[in-house]
Amino acid sequence: MEKKKQTKKQSESEVELGYVSPVLNDVNSITFTTQYQIQLDLVNGVSYTKQDIDTLINHRRLLTTDIYKKALRNDDYEQLLALSLVSPINDTDYVESIFSNLPLVIISDAERMFLKDLINDERANWLLSQELREQLSEELESIDTTFPKGAWSSIPTMTDDTPLTMDVIIKCLQAIQQNVRITIGDKELSPCRLEYSVGSNGYSLIAYDHQDQTFLAYSLRNIENIMVLDTPRLTELETIYASYRDESKKALTFVLHDSNNAVDRCFNYFSNYTIQAQDVIAEEFTIEVSYLPFQEQDIFAPLIKNWVVRYAS
Repeated sequence: MEKKKQTKKQSESEVELGYVSPVLNDVNSITFTTQYQIQLDLVNGVSYTKQDIDTLINHRRLLTTDIYKKALRNDDYEQLLALSLVSPINDTDYVESIFSNLPLVIISDAERMFLKDLINDERANWLLSQELREQLSEELESIDTTFPKGAWSSIPTMTDDTPLTMDVIIKCLQAIQQNVRITIGDKELSPCRLEYSVGSNGYSLIAYDHQDQTFLAYSLRNIENIMVLDTPRLTELETIYASYRDESKKALTFVLHDSNNAVDRCFNYFSNYTIQAQDVIAEEFTIEVSYLPFQEQDIFAPLIKNWVVRYAS
């Protein structure tokens, strides 16, 4: 029993150092994922008996349980496999993993290449802390990227709002994290949200304008510089914005004719809005888009320019 206590204490210490969830580990084999999760639980201090493991396996997803169906060979094999990967703790019913150095997460070469792509991509690596980027760079030094640098580029299918520089977006994010105001031109703002549009590859900043005393949206496409101030943001900014959003929300309902891929283009353009397809009749789609007052111009402009619309309200 003493051995169990020591194992448990060691596992709790590992958890305090940081438990890593296998977010990127998408393995199709249900047998593997079930056993790996059991082993991961044991490493992280979760207590199991042999009966617990049998119960878990017998109720896992995709198990052939119907009496009129023939049991799959893997179902029988899994029962034997599970007990081969654990050993009893002294003379108790509890078990421990036979693997002394089981990693907290297992990732494939393809996933390592994805991480290498991420830390090398200036469009996305700014979302990671400097410390994490440096640590990943060191760990992935010998890993190749998915494609050679410059082998491909992303071109928006509609309006191209790709920022001239990512420095402005990074400064906006830092101001939000540090809870301080910024200035854009002669405007003093409390930054609230950064929004990204899949359709245009552009960023916009939702901020409280202290001069106009309301929330506005600023496209960051052509802004070359902003100034980060030491002044704290508006007190209870998140609560005020939530109230503003609930009280000021509007909805535009229109019928869209599916001509020249209009439906695909519509959902692409409005990807950063709340969209509901209310009705579909033949080639007509009744669509509702929710928006806020400062987004009204961006809502109506593409409808007038790009799509055939019967009515709007």
